[in-house]
Amino acid sequence: MNSSPVDVKKIRAEGFRITSLRQIMIRLFSMSKKPLSLVDLKCHLRRMKHRCDRTTIYRALAFLKEQGIVKELVLSDGVRYYESARLGHHHHLICQKCAKIQDIDIDESFLKRVRIFSQKKGFSILDHHLEFFGLCADCRNL
Repeated sequence: MNSSPVDVKKIRAEGFRITSLRQIMIRLFSMSKKPLSLVDLKCHLRRMKHRCDRTTIYRALAFLKEQGIVKELVLSDGVRYYESARLGHHHHLICQKCAKIQDIDIDESFLKRVRIFSQKKGFSILDHHLEFFGLCADCRNL
């Protein structure tokens, strides 16, 4: 369970230190298949017996965002989540009962129609967030 060697080399090449927290967080984000909240990160760190406070975690997140390793997203629930920047742009299915978040791929033809529609309206899209809310299979079957 190693950190992403590319990310670690990049940070070191730019003259920054790789603290144990930064290394653990790079590893967590490289392995995670879903966005992680601060609460998620604290739980993972606690399980790994790595003690640090919220401020230290936020500082590490800010650093990893500046380095382009992690990206921040605020979903409609108002919670800040973080995920690997390597995942590229994607969208989410969010369970309203258990808060499970799953990635979903949107057909490029759908996004093309949105761009065409916005251009007809004279609107220039700079960014977007697309989330779908409902019940996951586990919660639906309860």
